[in-house]
Parts: sequence; structure tokens; C-alpha cells
Amino acid sequence: MREREELDDEQDFGALLKILRVPRRIKQATVVALLLDKGWTATSYTRLENGDVAPSFDQLLPIYRALFLAGVCFTLADRHQFVERARKKIDSKKTHRDIRTDAEWAQLRYELARLDGLVDMPPTLAARVHIPYKPLLADTNHLIGRERWRGDVL
Repeated sequence: MREREELDDEQDFGALLKILRVPRRIKQATVVALLLDKGWTATSYTRLENGDVAPSFDQLLPIYRALFLAGVCFTLADRHQFVERARKKIDSKKTHRDIRTDAEWAQLRYELARLDGLVDMPPTLAARVHIPYKPLLADTNHLIGRERWRGDVL
């Protein structure tokens, strides 16, 4: 989508979340509902998207998963932006520093790729490789009656 091209280097992690969510008409309440068991509230998620707070490293996978389940189809570039902007935001924290090794960031990238059902590989190679769909073991009540949308997502 063209919205991704509008993302410049000065925008932060929260802006990326909004750019991924808004064009698909996904409401914040939908994302928050998928994060409720992780302790998120509508206010805390809004503050994250507005750039007022930084996520913790341990919150990144649940945030990504919630967006994915809400209907965001991440491209390889989106996933890269998600990790890079999150890292930049986390590293900019002045208090409650959350310093992680490169290996931990690489593991996060791997987990995100597994969630997407993709592997980090060159697009030309990825286009030739058929990757079987592995369903997530998650609540699917929000899919009832939305077979066409589900087909588009798959």
C-alpha cells in the first residue's frame, strides 16, 4: 500500500503501528481486545501509538500477534520496520532501560517470521518456495461469518 511509502525515518514505532492499522480500518479496540490478557488497556495502547511510551522488548511479539490476528498482513519490509523502529524506540528510553543482545533481536525476528508463516529470504526465492500454512492455536470467534475475509488473509 502507498501508506508505507509515506513513512519516513523520523516517524517512530507508534506511527508505524497506526500506519499499519488505519488503512485496513482496524480499530484500536480490536487490537486492545487481543492484548487484554497481556495487561494492555485502551489508554496504554493509545499512548504507545502516539509515541508517548516505548514498548518493552517482551511486549513486541504480543503486539505483532495482535495486529496479525486483527487483519494486518505484514510484508517482509513491514516486519523489518516493526523490529527496527521498536529497537530504536526501546533504545531511546532514558529510564527502565531494556538492553537486549543482537541474538535476542534475531530470535524476535525469527519468531515474527514464524508467526507470519514466512522465512526471511530473498523475495525471488520466497516466490518460488511454497510454505504450507500452519494455523495459529488462538481464539477464532472473530472469524465466524467472515469466510471471504479469512480466505483473503490466508
